[in-house]
Amino acid sequence: EEEAGEAPQSAEAAPAPAGPRGVLVDHVPFFNGHWPGARSDWAGDVGIRFIVETPCVITALGRHTTDGQLSDGAAVILWDADSQQAIVTVEVGPNSPVEGHYAYTALPERLPLEVGKEYRLTQRCKARMTDSWFDGYASAEEVAALAAGRYARFLGGCCRNAPGGFPNRLDGERRRAGMVNFKVAREGLEVVAVTREELAHTVARVAASEEGASPEAVDAYLGVLARLLALLVDELAAPVLAVVAPEADITSLLRLEKVKGPPGMEQSEGPVTVFSRRFAGDVAEFAHRYRGALDEYGAPMEAALVVSNREGEVIAAPARLTRAGVSESNGEGCLGAAELAALLPRGMAFARSPAGHVTAFLAAEVRQGRALRLEDGPR
Repeated sequence: EEEAGEAPQSAEAAPAPAGPRGVLVDHVPFFNGHWPGARSDWAGDVGIRFIVETPCVITALGRHTTDGQLSDGAAVILWDADSQQAIVTVEVGPNSPVEGHYAYTALPERLPLEVGKEYRLTQRCKARMTDSWFDGYASAEEVAALAAGRYARFLGGCCRNAPGGFPNRLDGERRRAGMVNFKVAREGLEVVAVTREELAHTVARVAASEEGASPEAVDAYLGVLARLLALLVDELAAPVLAVVAPEADITSLLRLEKVKGPPGMEQSEGPVTVFSRRFAGDVAEFAHRYRGALDEYGAPMEAALVVSNREGEVIAAPARLTRAGVSESNGEGCLGAAELAALLPRGMAFARSPAGHVTAFLAAEVRQGRALRLEDGPR
């Protein structure tokens, strides 16, 4: 195990500057349906047209797979319909990660789209290519249910009868749904000031929604949250990042790298929970000792407290958290509070800044572009 970051950090130091881009919110594929392909007899640029309805960014381009895989690579191109120029081109093929029925290649950087503008997305097809593609029509009901219409309006098909140029031919309303695909998201969060009562009400509502089948599970979840919030708001005087979620979600989505923590947590016989006698003192010890980087909300980037939502068991503390399967050498470092909540399907993250501001990132609220900050201020 390693020591937490050692860069000097006074109690009133400002968080590390935020990057030029905010956290991704509601990061989803545009198409979420399965339209098997049957055509592979045509050469040229073939694809779809769409109009952007709300500010968003594209992060990856994709192709529909056959039985979860692709045999050959093909260029996927995003076009500006006004200028008729290609904006970005990537190859999607056998080595591209598969999610659902689609393989994706990530863009080098997020690509902002302009509201009200038409874009076209095509695949460069070859005659007798191994991977067939969908050339049929989706129903209006399928499009409504299986496309992310909150971001863009799917218009239909487009093509060019030879490879290498703008797909200027329009050839069918709702044609070729899912032949090509893209991943889309909103950027940034609105931080809304709330009272303790408003935060408690929202936390209870979300907890009940996540554990609705069992009143006992809801009560247990709320007990864990109440103990953590009391610690963050009333008892501590140092920055803290706390994550509360189902353990299965944490272990499947996150890579936890433990750093050296208080002896009481490391030497304890049996599990430590948020209700353990020494818990608050141990958290205060490593929080005050932390000297590493902070996220844009003032939470430690390299010393997270990770807790299961029902039992309140401390899964890791302190720990560096990254996406499962992604190492820092791949260009992604530790996750901050907002990124953690955006990644988790259920659960919450809480950030306490050096100045004492407590911000709550509920996964369900973050998907709506919102975080909650206690307006009572630091204590």
